[in-house]
Amino acid sequence: MHGVEALLDALARADQRAIERPRIRVMRHVIQGKIQSERCSRRWMRAIRNGRKEIRKLHQESPSLTDRSICEQLWNDCLDSAIGEAEGDMDCDVPPLPLMWQEVFEDEHRLG
Repeated sequence: MHGVEALLDALARADQRAIERPRIRVMRHVIQGKIQSERCSRRWMRAIRNGRKEIRKLHQESPSLTDRSICEQLWNDCLDSAIGEAEGDMDCDVPPLPLMWQEVFEDEHRLG
C-alpha cells in the first residue's frame, strides 16, 4: 500500500505544479493591468483569457485541484512569483496590493 500512496502523492504534486504556471501567468497579467493599465493590449486580454481556459481544463482533468485548502496553499506562492515576474516585465516595483480570486479568475478585463 505504501507504493500506491507514494504514487498518488507524486501525481498530486505533479498536478499542482502543472497548474502553477498558468495561474502565475494570469496573476502577472492582472497585476500589470492594475499597475500599468495604459499599456494593456489585446494580447494582454488574450493572455488572461487563454490562461483561464487552461486552468479550467486542468481543474476538469484533476478535480482535486479545486480543493479549497490546495488552492489557498498555492495562492501565496503563485502570487509572490507573479509579482516578481510583473516587476521584471514592467521594470518597476509592485507595491503591496490585494489580489482576490475574483479579479484573477472571474472579472472581465477590458482595455482602458
